Amino acid sequence: MKRTSQFLILILLLAASLTASGLTQDEALARFQRDEIMVETQDELQEVIDALIVAHSADPANRLILTSLAQVHFVMADAFLTDHDAKKATYETGQLYGEAALRLNPAFVAAEDADSFVAAVGLSDDVAAVHWTAANWTAKDEYDVLGAIFRGDPPKLLALFERAMELDPGYAHGAPYRSLGAFWSGLPRLGVGTFTQNLDRSREALCHVVVDPDRCGACTGCPDVDDAVGYFENRVFYVRFVLIKTEAWETAEAVLLSVLAEPVGDTYPLYNRVNHERARRYLEQVREHLP
Repeated sequence: MKRTSQFLILILLLAASLTASGLTQDEALARFQRDEIMVETQDELQEVIDALIVAHSADPANRLILTSLAQVHFVMADAFLTDHDAKKATYETGQLYGEAALRLNPAFVAAEDADSFVAAVGLSDDVAAVHWTAANWTAKDEYDVLGAIFRGDPPKLLALFERAMELDPGYAHGAPYRSLGAFWSGLPRLGVGTFTQNLDRSREALCHVVVDPDRCGACTGCPDVDDAVGYFENRVFYVRFVLIKTEAWETAEAVLLSVLAEPVGDTYPLYNRVNHERARRYLEQVREHLP
């Protein structure tokens, strides 16, 4: 309760400090298309954040505004910020917005009070709230992986990832698959109990959003993920979390070159550009291991 009160006070102070945002609430929400935030610069994203903070102060029980705030905070930290402390703090704020959205569901609150957070997640009905809570939380935990394990975060994160998969595996062009792939790959090799790095599970998840017949084979029963190939992050995740860690250097080079051979386009202007840049960096790393 104390944490929630402090969070609400912070939001009110932030809203009060914003004089006149460049965007209205409707204009800010209109920037969200195909599960993406359609901005290209940090200043454009900050305008959206400012408008949504004002909207949240006026309507704190609006789930769409809360989930949108969770998403834009993740994007700000992931795509634009470079200072580690600023990134971590922004992920933490995004996580709080996501959790606030989850707790607008009375069934979630009742289950969490009576049982546990993990039990409550099973009753969540909003894939965006589930996904962006998990995305921010996981990114924050990357700054202290062992601490996160001993705090008991992995079971909570896995519950969120699996619930997002149940609700909509194709959300944000396969984000639940990306999340599970990153989760199993990112755990320590010598973890605690079930929560140990598992590259087979990572590959199985990411094979749903990439084309690699040699390692994935036919994807039996896979859902139709919207434009999985056109969304570059799927292939970049596959390289980062599977191919590099299994030292499949030649395949990693081929996948990265396939990303770089395609134009960024205007369907996913921010994240395809971001992943073009990441593909270039990974390609340099991969080529250090090639003859």
